[in-house]
Amino acid sequence: MTQESSSARTAGHLGQNLVILLALGVAACAHREDAPAQTLRFHNMAEPRTLDPAGATGVADRNLLLALSEGLAAFDPRTAAPVPGAAERWETSADGLLWTFHLRAARWSNGDPLTAADFRRSWLRVLDPATASPLASQLFEIVGAAEFAAGTGSAPQVGIEAHGDRELRVRLRRPMPWLAQLSASSPLVPVHSAAGAAGAFVRRERFVGNGPFVLEERVPNFRIVMVKNPNYWDAGNVTIQRIVAYSSESKQAAVDAFRAGRTDWVDDFPSAQASSWLGRPELRTSPYLAVSFLRFNTTKAPFRDARVRRAIHMAIDRTLLCERVLRLGQRPAQQLVPRCVTGVSGYVPVAGLPFSPERARALLAEAGFPQGRGLPPIELQYDTNEDWKRICEAVQAMLREHLQIDVYLVNKEKKTVIDDEERLAYLGMSRGSWIGDFADPMAFLEVFTSSSSTNRTGFANAQYDALLERARASADEPARRALMAQAERLLVEEELPFTPLYEFVKQTLVHPERIVDGFHENLLGMHPMKWIRLRR
Repeated sequence: MTQESSSARTAGHLGQNLVILLALGVAACAHREDAPAQTLRFHNMAEPRTLDPAGATGVADRNLLLALSEGLAAFDPRTAAPVPGAAERWETSADGLLWTFHLRAARWSNGDPLTAADFRRSWLRVLDPATASPLASQLFEIVGAAEFAAGTGSAPQVGIEAHGDRELRVRLRRPMPWLAQLSASSPLVPVHSAAGAAGAFVRRERFVGNGPFVLEERVPNFRIVMVKNPNYWDAGNVTIQRIVAYSSESKQAAVDAFRAGRTDWVDDFPSAQASSWLGRPELRTSPYLAVSFLRFNTTKAPFRDARVRRAIHMAIDRTLLCERVLRLGQRPAQQLVPRCVTGVSGYVPVAGLPFSPERARALLAEAGFPQGRGLPPIELQYDTNEDWKRICEAVQAMLREHLQIDVYLVNKEKKTVIDDEERLAYLGMSRGSWIGDFADPMAFLEVFTSSSSTNRTGFANAQYDALLERARASADEPARRALMAQAERLLVEEELPFTPLYEFVKQTLVHPERIVDGFHENLLGMHPMKWIRLRR
């Protein structure tokens, strides 16, 4: 045997051993992620924009934050109604202006005691102008909150008071019946006092939370791994040991992984595949307190003119969009507030403007663009998402057919779309949606007030703001609903800083042999992972 053949043989053995070692390594990784019975794996849509509660506006952010943190209240897994969370109970004064939350004995994931001062500091942080939270307006019914956020007031003037370690009092300007539900939402979860440190919201060794799970690993645009928090006050009721949340803007990739058994739950899937899932046990559909729309940048021509906005709105056939493009029971929307809110609040959304190409053409001519002449091509931006691509292509075709308008589509990452909206940097239209944080029309109507940082259209109307102010001040529920309807009518029949498209249907794929309990459909689309039970 020559030295060369001996070396080749040795190399062959080494190569073979290396392959085996690599295979074992892959298998070990697969075991860590896939094999343990109490590891929940799900597709969390796009990469979360942030894990900072003050800046988190997307569902992907919320899903993670409500696993890593817990508000004063939590969401009931069946109904999404508020139930005790970090607070074991609460009460309100007879006039509804004072709420008192009584905290339970609980700890942060690093062992520090959780106190009322932590919640006070965290809520003030949302309001602090230096934070620039897009969610600050949700707290403006608290005494002094709007002034502090505007820079005309100070933190001590805000009606959020810690009395000892375990009592938080919240003083309101006007009754806010949904405060308990709002206190369960991701913007109002507590933030540890060390969160000012660099990387506090993204690095495992710096993240401190008070939820049922704690951050173990974050690989951008791939996955976030969470493990059970042994310091969580109700750890005995948490059976899941590990969660792997995958990030991908491709719904198709998510469905492929689900079909292959690599994930247990997919929060959304391409609507083009609707017919292939209908009647199968994996499919869960339910009404969803959410609406899809296209924003107009009202600070730029031609969308400074409400007639152009109304023309585009009336040239879109929403019934066709729902029946031919989406095909899972979505309902056409000419209004902002989803109709499923009626059953829980009694509010009946307004009718809005109907599909009418003839009226749309007349409006466009009134605005100086007969048959679209003189109107430059309009940009419509959307994020990387198979459904949004198909929806925007359908809108593009409808506007060309009915108004002779040229629309060009621009695809961007979701983070970029939101950033462009916040800076009013988009040139024409931008895809949008809103999901209610609480089951009241105000969750939607307040989005388009002039003080709302989630408005993102440049629209401001003093009459609209005044109507909502009167609605907030009204203790007479029928009168409050009438004022909200008047405001919504002004918004969707006259001004239209956006054009509604459809009311969502929650469409989820759930592995019936893996997730055996604790996963329920509700109007807010809340699925607290604390209560999900996997087959052992």
